[in-house]
Amino acid sequence: MAFEKRTLLEQLFQEYRYFMFKVAFEILHDNGLAEDAVQTAFLNLTKKVYKIDDVFSKKTKGFMRVVVKNTAIDMLRRRMKDEDLSVENGMLQLSDEKPLPLDVTISNEEIDKLQILLATLDPKYADVVLLKYYNSFSNAEIAKLLGLSKETVWTRLHRAKKMLAEKMIEGDPQHEKTQIKK
Repeated sequence: MAFEKRTLLEQLFQEYRYFMFKVAFEILHDNGLAEDAVQTAFLNLTKKVYKIDDVFSKKTKGFMRVVVKNTAIDMLRRRMKDEDLSVENGMLQLSDEKPLPLDVTISNEEIDKLQILLATLDPKYADVVLLKYYNSFSNAEIAKLLGLSKETVWTRLHRAKKMLAEKMIEGDPQHEKTQIKK
């Protein structure tokens, strides 16, 4: 069993190391940190390797993207916390101010609300949103994965964002007050 696990990890490393490095570098903007993220991601994979059936499937590629992306984001958060850094326009910068706890709470509440609203969407819309924004697939990759045209994917994303925005506005107490006044 241990030999099989090692062989599978070796196959994954050979197949995805450069892809994972690219994903990590896009987040961290540093070669050394990106290499560290890939290495850490593979260490984390040793606990999850049982989830992989086919090394060369799109599902596995997406899984590898999520693992390294989460690892890189965790590294970035730790670095930002340790060095008082912020991200502006995709670049790391020193920050004079930290966000207030209330600001962070509001952001988390909005994210939770968005996830709940996403679950209420028709699956054909929710799926493209999840693939696009959670798994970071391009429209072309989503189209190929779901057997749709790129135009259909773009249309579904557009409609899903519009539906989510409308649902967010409907659930906003300020919106309800303005509706009553009219």
